[in-house]
Amino acid sequence: MTLTLELELETRVTIVSCYVPTMTRPDEKRDEFYQQLREVIGGIRHKDKLILMGDFNARVGSDFQSWKGVLGHHGVGRMYENLLHLLSLCREFNMTITNSVFQQKNCRKTTWLHPHSNSWHMIDYEVNSISK
Repeated sequence: MTLTLELELETRVTIVSCYVPTMTRPDEKRDEFYQQLREVIGGIRHKDKLILMGDFNARVGSDFQSWKGVLGHHGVGRMYENLLHLLSLCREFNMTITNSVFQQKNCRKTTWLHPHSNSWHMIDYEVNSISK
């Protein structure tokens, strides 16, 4: 879902909200989703502000050194190699996962409890880009 709002003369913000197929879905479905998302983001005016948010069913981890500009210093856990889609998309469009930028208690960062490991994970993200 997308929503574009006029902020000021010639200034707009586009909000994109999405729900990514789960890890149990075939890789082709996830690849198809991210390709569609790339097309949506690519169609937004370059001078518009962009807010991308949703349940990405991805664990991006806390390796801010490898993902400079994409991840902040306050991520959670480890990234899973097969889930590079969100990080790669952010790098491609010069976006930052803002959940990882601000320091907060871990209990406030995480949104999902894994049913088998009983570990909490951050899988819902807000991603921002001031200019693409």
